Amino acid sequence: MSWLFLVATVVGPYLYRKYQEYRSPGKIQRPPKPRTQYDTYASALILGALALWIIFSATSISNNIFATLEAAPNVPQSILRRSFFRYMAQTFPGWTEDYLAQEIAAGSTASGLESIARLERLLELLASIENRAIYLKFGELALLDCSWCTSPPDYMIFSLAPMLAEYAMALIIVGLSTSTARKAFWRIYGTVVIVALALFEIYAFRLFPDSIIITPSPFIFGETIRRAGVALVLLAIWLIDRKNEWSSIEIMAETIAKQQAVYKHFFVVRLAQAALLSETNLRRRFMEHHKEKEIANEAIYRDESFQQTREEALRHINVDQMAQDASNFTSDVFETALREGLLSSIETTLPSDAALESHPTAEHESHLAAEQSPAGVGPNVGQGARRRARGGR
Repeated sequence: MSWLFLVATVVGPYLYRKYQEYRSPGKIQRPPKPRTQYDTYASALILGALALWIIFSATSISNNIFATLEAAPNVPQSILRRSFFRYMAQTFPGWTEDYLAQEIAAGSTASGLESIARLERLLELLASIENRAIYLKFGELALLDCSWCTSPPDYMIFSLAPMLAEYAMALIIVGLSTSTARKAFWRIYGTVVIVALALFEIYAFRLFPDSIIITPSPFIFGETIRRAGVALVLLAIWLIDRKNEWSSIEIMAETIAKQQAVYKHFFVVRLAQAALLSETNLRRRFMEHHKEKEIANEAIYRDESFQQTREEALRHINVDQMAQDASNFTSDVFETALREGLLSSIETTLPSDAALESHPTAEHESHLAAEQSPAGVGPNVGQGARRRARGGR
């Protein structure tokens, strides 16, 4: 039951998200954003955190005296003592049962005395079957260092503190590692996995009986699962990025920026035409250029094959509907931007006729140039030139 709960907790959010994507309408395929320098720094941070976590896990493994002495947890105390004496003689040359008392009496400050004292005290405590069960379930620190523990629930509370501290540290690392847009989606998954591991380990404390010797050690098994799970989460965060992380707000902001660029370009073109037509030589060359273009366009337009192709193409295109859709889309974008607060206001004032006519010779000279057009050009050319002289209106 516990494994089913763990799998459901981890896989559930992923399946729910896939279900939402399946029910949602088709999305526009957007090009992925390029990696930034900040993304590179975030990847380096994740890799460094993973390396530190692995080093921490490798250097802080809890001791298992039964594995060290190569003795089963349920062996008689006499066999455990013989294995203990053999191990102490190999690890601490010259050790005897009275070694610690003699060294203390002599005022020795050797570095290994504290370790020897803890091992000898542990051997005394493990004479009881109940203490052996507590040792395997809650670890060596709980049995040796908890001075106020008198029952298994007390030992469980003592063991929860360092365990929850590791989970809190793992959550902090996951939070820092998912601070970029490419890694943000991992924040939920990483948190769910870590919280599920914590709940599973706490549940395991209550699952195993308190007074029965269980092998392998539930405490060491839970510690291994905890640290391996966090390491796998960090590894997945480092390896897997979100390829397309454009949000709706970003798309709208980019669309507004492009619309404003189009408007500014149109404004600049009108000002440039007004400035161009205010100079006589430039105005004359401007008119001559467009007369030549109109003559060529008129010849193309009168061609029968062009007319047939044009009419056939227009039959398949609803130009009026396209223009209306484009106008509605542009209006919706700007209205949404104003409503959402992306823009405080939008400047939509185009150059007025009075501004364009601030050059008194521009309009007058354009009329003169149109009226003085070559005889072979025709009246349509003059009309087109006059429209361009007014700024393309």
